[in-house]
Amino acid sequence: AVFVRQAMPPHLAHAVSYARATDESDLVFGSGEAPGLRLSQLNIYLDPTKRIDASSRVIIADVLPDGHAAKQNVQLDSIVVAVNGANVELDTAPAVQAKIDDALRQGGVTLTLKDP
Repeated sequence: AVFVRQAMPPHLAHAVSYARATDESDLVFGSGEAPGLRLSQLNIYLDPTKRIDASSRVIIADVLPDGHAAKQNVQLDSIVVAVNGANVELDTAPAVQAKIDDALRQGGVTLTLKDP
């Protein structure tokens, strides 16, 4: 089964306002459930003419209509923050996809996504 869960550290469960509660959420995919996502690399440059990187993120470039992510209304351009709790914000899109594929083979994956 696939479900969306707001992730919040236990020590902040009582907090009324916490950024994670509003702009990040977890998607859980069980073993054998194809997420139906296509990832892409988003590079932000300090100086685009010299291609000096300021930061890089992996985003959801496409949500396939027959995948489980589509059933959960995953938004295009959502940022992939973590795979099974491990931060992937500095990873490349192929590296994140490999981590997702490995996790699915091992029983399931939780993706933490940040709203676009």
